[in-house]
This record gives sequence, C-alpha cells and structure tokens, in this order.
Amino acid sequence: TIACIPRQTYLCEHVSLDWRERLPSDMSVAAVDAELLDEERLECPPHLDRWMRSNWITRETFLAQGFGVVTRCGKRVVSWSLCDCAWEDRCEIGIHSDPAWRRRGLGAITAAAATEHALGRGYSRVGWHCNSENIGSVKTAERVGYVHKLSYSMYFVCG
Repeated sequence: TIACIPRQTYLCEHVSLDWRERLPSDMSVAAVDAELLDEERLECPPHLDRWMRSNWITRETFLAQGFGVVTRCGKRVVSWSLCDCAWEDRCEIGIHSDPAWRRRGLGAITAAAATEHALGRGYSRVGWHCNSENIGSVKTAERVGYVHKLSYSMYFVCG
C-alpha cells in the first residue's frame, strides 16, 4: 500500500518572534552542545538522541556539523529543535515539544531561538517541512517568521 501525505515547505530569512520576551521566567533556552548533553541529571527525552543520530549518524558528527536548541524547565528538556541537514548557506530544522508541555508557545520559542542561531551561524535561509494537516506545526512556523513556499506530496510505502 502506498500512502500519499500532503506536505508543505516553509523558509525563513528573518525571525519575527521575540522569543526572549515570551520565554517564561522559570525556563531557559540553551544550545545543544557536549556540555548540555553530558549534564548530570538532565532529563532529556530519548527521542532527541534518536533524532540526532537518525540524521547525523553519530552524536559527534551532529556536534561538529549540526546545531540545535532546547528549552528547559530546570533539568527537564521540554522542547527542542535540531538541524536536520545543512548545505552551503542553507539548512533545515525540525521541532518537537514534549506532549505534556504543548500548547504553551514553547515550540515557537524554541524554533525562533534555533532559527536565530542558524542565521547567526551564516545560514541565509532556514527550511521547515511539515505535514499539511499538522496545523500546530504550520501555525508555529508562521508565528516564527517562516513563509510558505511550496506544497507537495510525499509518498510512503506501508507494510
């Protein structure tokens, strides 16, 4: 069976969301680096490590060639955005928030911080892909400053 999944591509060249102003006072934003990943008692979801390794093969490759940002509440990572791929002056990011922490604007805060980080590293365009029916992702991209560029279909072989 083949499934057709409607998708959308967004691009950002300038962050329009002031994430620092929106960051709750009991939370912080940090770059994903070796120090963060090695932090004692950090409550980091396994999904973050799997995502890093699925796109970059090893943690070391991700740390050398990719980038990421997390939003945390104390020792708990509640939202994260990682670079999925990078080439020349362009990159793509993905975003995820812990389901227990969704609908609080943390995804937008994290995505805005990651996009700002990417633009600060010299990437001129940051890409975002999502399923068309993922309204949360669509609205988050638009809130951060991403502009819809393309709708397309992704075909997935099931079974």
